[in-house]
Amino acid sequence: MRMVSQLSSFKVAINFAAHQGEMLMEGFRLVVEYKNRKTLGIKLDGSDTIRVLAPKGTSDRVIRDALTSKEDWILKKLKELSKIEKPASIGYWNSIPLLGENRIILPYDNENLMINKPTILADSILLGSKEWSNERLKVGLMDLYREKTRNLSEERTELYWNTVGKKPTGITVRNQKTRWASCSSRGTLSFNLRCSMLPLELFDYIVIHELCHLVHQDHSKGFWSLLESILPDYKKKRERLKSDGSSYFNSFRG
Repeated sequence: MRMVSQLSSFKVAINFAAHQGEMLMEGFRLVVEYKNRKTLGIKLDGSDTIRVLAPKGTSDRVIRDALTSKEDWILKKLKELSKIEKPASIGYWNSIPLLGENRIILPYDNENLMINKPTILADSILLGSKEWSNERLKVGLMDLYREKTRNLSEERTELYWNTVGKKPTGITVRNQKTRWASCSSRGTLSFNLRCSMLPLELFDYIVIHELCHLVHQDHSKGFWSLLESILPDYKKKRERLKSDGSSYFNSFRG
């Protein structure tokens, strides 16, 4: 069950009630989701949304106390997120990252070319015609990144799966809102279509991270030890993904 509440201050009582839409107060949106999990988690979706992942049956008071105890951390992170550079809007002559390199989005000059099929050049991406709307261009670019991410994830998974000794049962590419990737209990790896925006070394970090989840479903000490045995500098890559990757992750939203 998903519940949304107004959040006016961390130090006042928070009343939870089910709503059909999302309500805002003082620039914040609080979303509470009850799931089959053992611990309560707090995540930030951008600089205006606080998401609480709570075990089923968690009382309002426990959630309120958790938010209050994490007030300083939440406010600090929200402030950091508000400073992250937002990606340029999707449109011709704007740039977009592909494998860590910015490329200018350009229409084809020759209308006789297959304008629906993108061409990737060293410094640009050719797609569509000048008559295309930004929305149509956005859909075309998302298809490009979806295909690129699928091809790369299959290639890099094949390259690295032997390092953990388990092969995934399948690979999917999705337009995930809050994750770069995930691993299901059945062994399927799902990658965010935006993964191909990242430099290849960060793409590889995501692949290896998810492969390790085939052995350890949680983030236990065993999981991190396995990841470190494969990527000794995984902490640096994880931090880069959090900082450098944040602006990429916002692409195609809105």
